Amino acid sequence: MTDIIDRMRTDLQVAAETLRRYEALHLAKGTPESLEKANVNAALAARLEATLREVNSRLANGRRAIDAALKSAAKLAQTAGRMGWNSADDYFRD
Repeated sequence: MTDIIDRMRTDLQVAAETLRRYEALHLAKGTPESLEKANVNAALAARLEATLREVNSRLANGRRAIDAALKSAAKLAQTAGRMGWNSADDYFRD
């Protein structure tokens, strides 16, 4: 699954960079039509860049949450071992 996500992130980055190059080329032409095209490319690139930032942020938050859960599980396992619990059933019994 992560390879698909990495490919998608790369594709978003490449698309945004390509649109920024097209934007610069259209701006350099300076005609009214090319300026309009430059604005469209800039808007699309900005949307892709914002999406990429959001994806990266969510992935980072997800990784932090997983790390925290693993640390909690490790602490619980240590506690369970010290207390002689053999299973989660021992923890939850009355």
